[in-house]
Amino acid sequence: MTVSERIARLLVFAVGALSVAAVARLRDPARVEAPPLSPRQQQASPSRAGGSAANSEPKSAGVAVRLIERLASAVVNAPELERVDKELAYWRRMRSPYFGASGQPAELVQQVSLVRPGSMKRKGRKREAGTWVLDPKMWNMNEGSFDQREAILAPPPATLRFRSIVIPDGAVFEAAPAIAGPGYGGVEFEVAVRDRSGARHVLGTRSVEGGRTGAFADWQIPLAEFAGQTVELELSTRAKIKGVGPAAALFGTPVVYAPSKSALPFNVLFIVVDAMRGDALAATHDDATDAAVARAEPPAFEAWLPRLPEVAPNLDQLAKAGVIFTKAYSGGTWTRPGTLAMLAGAHSSALGLSALPLVPAAPDVLALYARRPGFLPLLFRAEGAVTRAVVNNFYMVGYAGVGVDMGFEGLVDHRFQREDTANIVADSVRLLEQNRGRRFFFFVNFNSPHSPYQPPPSARAAIPRAPRGPGERMVRDYLAEIHKDDAAIGELLAKLDGLGLRDQTLVVVTADHGETLSREHETVPVGVDGGPRIGGRFHHLSSLYDETARVPLIVSWPKRLPAGRRVDDPVSSIDILPTLVELAGLDLPAHVRGSSLVPLIDGKSEPERAIVVEGRGAHAIRVGRWRLVVRDDAYQHVWVKGRRVKRKVELYDLEADPGERVQVAAQHPEVVSRLLAADQRRGAERVVGQSGSRSPKYHLRFSGGAQLHRLKGELRGRTADGGAAKLSAVAVGLPEGALSRVGEGVLLDVALTPGAFLGFDLGVEPPNADLSWSFFLDGAPWPGDAAYAGEFALSAATLATGVRGEAGRRELSGTRLPWVDASETGLFVVRDADAGELRFAETGAAKAEAMGLMKAWGYVR
Repeated sequence: MTVSERIARLLVFAVGALSVAAVARLRDPARVEAPPLSPRQQQASPSRAGGSAANSEPKSAGVAVRLIERLASAVVNAPELERVDKELAYWRRMRSPYFGASGQPAELVQQVSLVRPGSMKRKGRKREAGTWVLDPKMWNMNEGSFDQREAILAPPPATLRFRSIVIPDGAVFEAAPAIAGPGYGGVEFEVAVRDRSGARHVLGTRSVEGGRTGAFADWQIPLAEFAGQTVELELSTRAKIKGVGPAAALFGTPVVYAPSKSALPFNVLFIVVDAMRGDALAATHDDATDAAVARAEPPAFEAWLPRLPEVAPNLDQLAKAGVIFTKAYSGGTWTRPGTLAMLAGAHSSALGLSALPLVPAAPDVLALYARRPGFLPLLFRAEGAVTRAVVNNFYMVGYAGVGVDMGFEGLVDHRFQREDTANIVADSVRLLEQNRGRRFFFFVNFNSPHSPYQPPPSARAAIPRAPRGPGERMVRDYLAEIHKDDAAIGELLAKLDGLGLRDQTLVVVTADHGETLSREHETVPVGVDGGPRIGGRFHHLSSLYDETARVPLIVSWPKRLPAGRRVDDPVSSIDILPTLVELAGLDLPAHVRGSSLVPLIDGKSEPERAIVVEGRGAHAIRVGRWRLVVRDDAYQHVWVKGRRVKRKVELYDLEADPGERVQVAAQHPEVVSRLLAADQRRGAERVVGQSGSRSPKYHLRFSGGAQLHRLKGELRGRTADGGAAKLSAVAVGLPEGALSRVGEGVLLDVALTPGAFLGFDLGVEPPNADLSWSFFLDGAPWPGDAAYAGEFALSAATLATGVRGEAGRRELSGTRLPWVDASETGLFVVRDADAGELRFAETGAAKAEAMGLMKAWGYVR
């Protein structure tokens, strides 16, 4: 690239960076509403599995073609793909874990999250002079709205031709164009059709201006003129200013909708309220149980809340219209395992992900994706449903180190301390309105009852001054937060009624876990995140009490399920998936460990279930009146009111001691033995990811941001006995002569051009040698706050001077290079590692970053 070309590119980049949002200039038809369902289409479909679906009726509107799933057979011309992937990759994205064939199609399919314009409230890292600056590598610690879409990456000039697309009557094409990162002057998106005669018809174009942060904007085009034809559908992109850089242009969620394309008998509105206890709902209470709890000795205190109809009147009303399970349990006592359990029908450990680490091991996550478990969104997607999520839940975004992609084609994560509920409702209402004529699976996740509690005064005023005792204000605030989200749920249910969707929509309301409110439950395991600083009362992350594991569970579908049914049998959130699968008439995936609740709903008696709940370093099993906590070998010591005691197992009699005040394992050894035997028989296999063992290699990459820099450096290695390590360096993107050898070390001298992402791969013998380096940027030592470790690019200041010790090497472990915004300055280091090295590498920088996030959002104190 010549000097003039570099200057031109830099100028265009600077102009584009001034744009705060992607502004669309439209030359496409007006928005097309989804075709309404006819009375016959509103009826249920036949049950393929012979389950509980309604009688046979015509299909409903849904997805006819997902272009992402047709990429393997598409004709793709994307010459800039390799360059945009290396130079202009956007941080909040990852390759789609479930779709996209091998080779180039797999590179094209991305899950990309863009910050909605104007939504960012607080920036991610505090710097000097008290100012906040945006750090995109803080795992959504910024307050803002993050819109994630499954997308096709099409850096201009690009053309994607999808052959043999059958256009049904009433079909509509829909996509959401956007640019991730710098737009370099903007991109023009085009949709065209080649009909059976070979004639090419341009259906619409949309211009997206260049800016550092883009935004997805839905775009609909009717296909009525091609109904009944088999056509070639063509998506293309063109740069508005040529020769200045390959913009990361995206076609978000490109699909063709049409009537009669879903055999599902119902929609699903799946509502989760984070940390909402089961007993917070008056509908879960009954007089006999409440009287027994009131008589309990020792007192249950806040481990069992009184019946308070003021807390959640809308959910209590929903329980009267549907089925309520009064003794429902989450599959895990914190959000990621709890969410995985309800959407996968199996415990986190059965999916190969330990419930212990905040940051799951990369090989385990990749192994999970490779097995493609039957998450509910994937099952309903295969039947033509629109699958979207609107949440405040960073564990559901796969690009974040703490998260796992659970199969939604679109997800909006509203990361706010207070405004999230209003935003979630607004987006959910919009989705219902836009898709009222289609089959859908919508997952809505509220977060208000999660500490810190900050209820609005009106919600606090609605809660009576009960229960009494220490911490009463916090308990009232917790209940007020539930009241706030109950009002939001009331809005969604009213919208269902207003759109005429209640009879054809199955509504599920539950929680990912409960909350520890009892003043007696300050017990915290030793060694999990530093001991007594985390967990205890008003937290759940490291707690395994009944109050922390019990959740509400209401299922309502007026067309099929009885109104006002109470089920008092203990059930688990892993039972939700097989229940919905049976009602929908689908095939049950092989990995599922839960059991359908349909027999219980229909009033049939069943053998007593063993209810398992997973926690961090422990799990619990309930059978009947007994509940046994089993601690892992490494976490048998716990802090109990300031005293350190050893407890391999804890047994509680929930009938005599509903507050779990007294553990009685010593008094009932026969019960302990029986529950341990049941625990061993429960069949939750632990799946271990396999990545293979290989010699480690370090990958060092440098980004200089939007300016021209001079980078110089020297690297050396030392063995455990003080000898010199053998280093071998292979340049990646560096000009000839940038790397050289001097004695035992490696020298680097290179100009970092704007937007560059280059460096070298470093071999080290022996593998456990320590590395030291000195890098200088324009003559100054490399800044510690611009050094990032591992594939998730965790902030690691010590990495600016080298890598020392086994813990330091584990922090770098990864299976790929991180995604990097080219406008940033950074040193990025990843070290190849096998599964054994990565499995519990939750130390140092990774753990510190995860703990920072947990503190920022109230998970820990």
